[in-house]
Amino acid sequence: MVRKSELAEVPVHSQRSRTRAVRAALRVERGISEIETDVFRVRVSTGRRDQVTGSPKQLERIVRGGIRDARRARNELESQARQGSRADAPMTVGQLLDEWLASCARRVGKPGRGGLEQNTYNNYELQVRTLKATRLASLRLEELTNRQPVEDTYEALEKVIGTARRVQVHKALRSAFNHAMGEGWMLFNPASLVRTKPPEAKSTRAIPTREQVDQAFKIARSLAPDLDVFVATAALTGFRCQALCGLRWSDVDFETQSIFIRRVINVVGGRVVLVDYAKHRRGKPAPPPKYLDSALLPRLHELRDRQVQRASEAGTTPAEDGWLFSSDGLGLEPGNPEFFGRRVSKLMKLVGTDSTLHSFRHHRGSKLVSEGVDPAIAARELDHASLSYFLNTYVHPVRSTIEPRLTAIGSEYAIGGTPGSDAPLEGGTNGDAT
Repeated sequence: MVRKSELAEVPVHSQRSRTRAVRAALRVERGISEIETDVFRVRVSTGRRDQVTGSPKQLERIVRGGIRDARRARNELESQARQGSRADAPMTVGQLLDEWLASCARRVGKPGRGGLEQNTYNNYELQVRTLKATRLASLRLEELTNRQPVEDTYEALEKVIGTARRVQVHKALRSAFNHAMGEGWMLFNPASLVRTKPPEAKSTRAIPTREQVDQAFKIARSLAPDLDVFVATAALTGFRCQALCGLRWSDVDFETQSIFIRRVINVVGGRVVLVDYAKHRRGKPAPPPKYLDSALLPRLHELRDRQVQRASEAGTTPAEDGWLFSSDGLGLEPGNPEFFGRRVSKLMKLVGTDSTLHSFRHHRGSKLVSEGVDPAIAARELDHASLSYFLNTYVHPVRSTIEPRLTAIGSEYAIGGTPGSDAPLEGGTNGDAT
């Protein structure tokens, strides 16, 4: 660094020569070079090399101002380089999962697509605990040069947790590696390169018929209290299991025959978690009310009378705004979706089909299509965010035969007349259009 006293010893014959002498002195200062008048390039070496090219890594900044501004920028870059050297210590996959989970925790509750629901975070936390129990968690990120360690981990986990959980593990690990790529810790995502990506082909379950639904309704109460009303509600609304367990009496409007989905009950890590309804609704308004079928009204009134009678027999008062399907039968505690799912699966086996609780949702969608309900209205009733998904899932499988109304369309045209006929088209001529 050149001091003012040293500059005084430089022979100066003019203002221009003095400026050249100052600029020549600045060029020798460590990490600082003046590229234009009062414009400096500041470079600081990080002491590391790029893993791909092998060239030394440097931090660079362009500073407009005086030499003091350039020196201040150099000090800041040197501080960043020292912090970066500590951060570049070998990181394992387990440490990466902890870092990614911490970044997810900061997003919980934030609005918009950048936010994260609490139940989603709880699910991520469960998958991280599962991954940290594997050998993959002890590997350093620099050792993941191919997809083989990830594929071996998936194969080992499937024998323990099954295919469905492996899908959730894959989503969490892929997101964690994407986070590492964004931070510059990895150059590629090995979870995105696995050859057998979950989910595998899902097993197809039979959609119950109306006769099977009626038969299931008749014998359901013998398996569990209020299971008959639960089956009827599932078949006539098409709600998901979590939404059914999240229904309160205030969500049912008997006068307008409407029913609302305002919350869901999830099971994360064996714990029942109550969350606001968020399926396809992050950053969007609440879903519209659904139609409450007239056939379901007496069943719900009957369920309410059961809860009042049980509360009277127990010497207590019924809940003011209780749960429709509760674990205590009084409406005080919400029901467990896994409990109802197991009971319905057992019930449908007694009926003679392999249908599950989710099959009632497909039953409702198929019924809406077969009865000619407008697809847009039907998709809204099932709360599908995409009309195309509803069409691909329900309309095409149900309409396996030719729609009768399609056969009447062609009869309106003269195209189908006798070949060679010169009969003019209705409203037109045989000549060229003018």
